[in-house]
Amino acid sequence: MLEHMRARPTLRDVAAAAGVGLATASRALSPNWNEHEVRPATRARILKAAADIGYRPSAMARALKTDSFRAVSVLLPPVLWAWWENAVQAATEEAEKDGYSVLAHALPTNITPGDAIRRLRHVPSEGIVIFGGADDEDVAAAARELSRPIVAIDDTSFITHIPTISVDNVGGAEMGTGHLIDSGRRNLLYIGYEPTFRFSEERFDGFQRAIAASPHDVAYRSLRSLNHGAALDTQPQVEALLDTSPLIDGIFCEADEHGPGLVRSLRRRGYAIPDDVAIVSFNGHAPARHTDPPLTSVRQPFEAIGEEAYRLVVSLIKGAEVPTVRRELTPELDLRASAPAVRSD
Repeated sequence: MLEHMRARPTLRDVAAAAGVGLATASRALSPNWNEHEVRPATRARILKAAADIGYRPSAMARALKTDSFRAVSVLLPPVLWAWWENAVQAATEEAEKDGYSVLAHALPTNITPGDAIRRLRHVPSEGIVIFGGADDEDVAAAARELSRPIVAIDDTSFITHIPTISVDNVGGAEMGTGHLIDSGRRNLLYIGYEPTFRFSEERFDGFQRAIAASPHDVAYRSLRSLNHGAALDTQPQVEALLDTSPLIDGIFCEADEHGPGLVRSLRRRGYAIPDDVAIVSFNGHAPARHTDPPLTSVRQPFEAIGEEAYRLVVSLIKGAEVPTVRRELTPELDLRASAPAVRSD
């Protein structure tokens, strides 16, 4: 026979079993019990009643009542943010040092981010970190309605209504492109998504800046029309371009996700990596490490982004005045086989 789980006994059940009022039961079970408020004999009866019915006090409720619980909510992003785990883990470890907890909430796909924030009304957190949404006025309005400070991790939005943390996309792309040029590559190709997000514009800007700053004569082409659905497949547009521009010897990928399909397309055209074509990508998460050969990649400082977002929201909780601007953290270049270190002869 299927056994049903019994409802957890409540403080009201204890009070009824002991024949006392709810307030008396609460005072008797408090860690700060005082015999001047509840007589020892009455307390003993309440403790026995609690034991008999299997009552266990809620640690969360007790922490809230004693003002010993501190938490920050993090709204988790859709699956396309492939690196959010690193940032959340780093924020959680940073929070642990301060006695804070990090409460993670998956962002439902059927409601707006602003309404997802409003659903936190009864969640015992003091501040919010959200992935994306920096340009969403309703996100800022929802946080104001709850009187909770909010910080965004966001490099997709062109404007910001809340304090925002992101990577330096321009500087990172300039660094990665500079590495290709320093490796002797003089005919470059930039491949990326359709330029609908801030990071797309900024990374292409950094690519162009590196070429303009180079003392060498560097030519380039660009393909900025890829989509997420094609990112892990072959790249027929790249193959068609290689058929007409066979001199391409260096490729900068706007995102690591382009790498596996790009490598397959290059091999279909008989190119060796990095001997014929060197590749540098941007982001620095799993696709870069697991492509064959592994991709040299401009790595976002995921952990530092999470830590900085946490520290910023806690400073807001404590009353600091923080301007609504974008704070950009510096990436680093992870050298791998697709574009190895430059040899100094």
